[in-house]
Amino acid sequence: MKLNHKFSTTAAFLLSAMLFAGCAGNAAPAESMPPESASPAPFSNTEISSGIQTGKDAEAAAAVLGTWSLDKAEIREEDAEDYKPAEVENTRTYVFNEDGTGSVQYADWSDTFDYAIQGEVLTLAMDTQGTLEMYQATFNEDGALQLVRINNDGSMQDLRETFTQPEA
Repeated sequence: MKLNHKFSTTAAFLLSAMLFAGCAGNAAPAESMPPESASPAPFSNTEISSGIQTGKDAEAAAAVLGTWSLDKAEIREEDAEDYKPAEVENTRTYVFNEDGTGSVQYADWSDTFDYAIQGEVLTLAMDTQGTLEMYQATFNEDGALQLVRINNDGSMQDLRETFTQPEA
């Protein structure tokens, strides 16, 4: 029996997300857990059908549709409030499609993914690598997409990358 690639990828993505949410909730005593705002529970109040967002998160999903190219990277040093310019080795472009799929193009390779958004949390299930990546996704005053990677323990990385949409 041959499984549909899209079905098996989506099933693996959802299973991984549920496993991640379960492990995060049972990993440590409550007093040692990071604050709830820093530890998102993927898909806790989002209905997902083949990666398509419904409900209140549909608006957030619609905002990321299209092509986004890395414009700049900034880093925040420990205990600092402001971000300062940083250099990153990998330039890349993300493409987010309406059907909950997308792709990322690096200088010398590319990958495809399924994505979902819950509030400010963007989750990518990478097809080739089989990994889950989570980002805090916000928009600045100019409409640029800002991504900050969320670590496995729910903490935020100090690197913020800003992506802009190329002029049409």
